[in-house]
Amino acid sequence: MAMKPHGKSIVSSDNDEKVIFFKDLSLGPHEAQLRCNYCDVYLDVVGHMKLVNGQSIVEAPVLDEVEIAKARSVLIHVQSHDGPVMKLYLWDQAARDFCKKFKSYEGTPTVLLVTTVKTKTLGGTLALTSMSSSRVFMDYDVQPTIDYFSWLGSNPDIAEQVNAEVVTKRETMTIGEIFSYIEQESAKDAFFECTATIDDVVHGSSWYYIARSGCHSKVSKGPTSLICTNKKCGKVNVSGVPQ
Repeated sequence: MAMKPHGKSIVSSDNDEKVIFFKDLSLGPHEAQLRCNYCDVYLDVVGHMKLVNGQSIVEAPVLDEVEIAKARSVLIHVQSHDGPVMKLYLWDQAARDFCKKFKSYEGTPTVLLVTTVKTKTLGGTLALTSMSSSRVFMDYDVQPTIDYFSWLGSNPDIAEQVNAEVVTKRETMTIGEIFSYIEQESAKDAFFECTATIDDVVHGSSWYYIARSGCHSKVSKGPTSLICTNKKCGKVNVSGVPQ
C-alpha cells in the first residue's frame, strides 16, 4: 500500500490490507482528527512529556510503582514538536519499563520515544496506546531522542505550550458520582475508565469457551484428553484454559 503521510515513508508492513507501520510520523492539527476505517495504524512516536499520571513534568512527577502495577498502565500527555498534545497510554510491560527508566534518571527526563503504538479515539480525542511489542526510550537513549532533545533545547517556548482541552488530570469517582455528572445539563463530554471485578462467568455462553493454552483455539473432549480443533495444530493431550 503506497502511502506517505507528511512525506514520511512506510517502514514495514506485515499485512498490506490491515496494518501499516509508520516511522517518525508528525501529527499536525488536522491529523488530530485522524480516522482509519480500513486498517490499524501503528507508528513510532517521539515527543516531549507534559504530564505523567496527572503530574506536571516540570514538577518532577513521583511515580508509585505499586499503584502503577495495580493499574497496569501509565497515562502520559505528550506533544510532538509543535503538534497537538496527545494522550499516550502505556500498558503492562511498557508501563513497567517506563516507570523503571523514568526513575533511573538523576534529573527528570523530558523526551520520550515509544515504538509501535496504536492510534485510538477515546472520548472523542485522538489517543495512542502501547502494544506488547512497544519499547520505551528517553532523552539520550537513542539517536532520535537525542535529536529531539537538541531540538527542544532550541525551542523552549514549545515545551511551555499546553492545550487545556486535552490536558486533564485523572479524578477518582464512584459510579454514582459519574451518573450524577452525566445527568447535569451543563456536563461536557468526558471519558471514563472504569475498573470492574468479575463475580461470575456464565459457562456455555457463545463468547466463553475452553481453548488450548498455546494457540488459543477451541478444544474438544476426546476419549481421554482434550484435543485442539485447529487443523494446523491438531494436538492431543493439551492444556485447556478459559477464553
